Formats: sequence, C-alpha cells, structure tokens
Amino acid sequence: MLSNSNFFWRGVGALLGILALAAVMTVGATEDLEGLRARAEGRWAALIAGDFDKAYEFETPAYRELYNARQYRAKYGAGLRWQQAKVVGMEPKSPEVVTVTLEIDYSFHVSGQGMMDNKGLVTETWLWVDGQWWRQSQ
Repeated sequence: MLSNSNFFWRGVGALLGILALAAVMTVGATEDLEGLRARAEGRWAALIAGDFDKAYEFETPAYRELYNARQYRAKYGAGLRWQQAKVVGMEPKSPEVVTVTLEIDYSFHVSGQGMMDNKGLVTETWLWVDGQWWRQSQ
C-alpha cells in the first residue's frame, strides 16, 4: 500500500519525466537550425534548377495531401529566373516554428531593355513536424 508521501514523490517523478521528455523534443527542433538552413537552401536550389518536383518535396505533409506536384508547379510563372539563394536570417517563433529570410538573386525581362538583374528578400515559415523541417506554403 502506498503512503501519501510515496504517492506524492512518484507523482513528482512522473511529472519531471514528462517535462524532461518535452524539453528534449523541443530542443531537438531549435538545435537543428543548421539542418533547417540546409533544407531551405536545398529547396531554393531545386527551384533555381527548375526541379519543381523536388522543391515540392519540401512542403509540409499536410500541404502535399491537399495539392499535387502539378498544382504546386502552377503557382510559379515563367517571368523570373532565380540565380542564387542564401539564408540571411532565422528567427525562431517557437521551438517548432522558424521564420527564414533568404536573399534571392534573380533576373527578369524588361520589354525593350532585355534581362535585368536584381536581389530581393523572401521570408518563409518552416515547421518542425515529425522530426523534420518542412516549408509552410502561404
């Protein structure tokens, strides 16, 4: 039979175990920011190469349940030519949500002037789901 004291300490032990597990799961996401950087730049490398099927694979599982790769590809026009992408900032909003800012070098056609080069910033939201970073489409 458990005394009130034993019951209390077992409850405290169980609570501490749950908190420790939650801390390990949470820290895992925020400690993998270099993995996130690699995934964000990998997605853009696929876009730059015109490999939309590969870029589609970086979208969240929930997004991919709703939209197929053909629908994903249709979101992108042909007016821009991306040349380079580099992560310039990562801002954790929570342990499982990070805003990633990328600097994108691109060119576009201007009627009568040809191709023009430019740079711009793109902000993306990435989610930690099932042990992996996924881009959340807007």
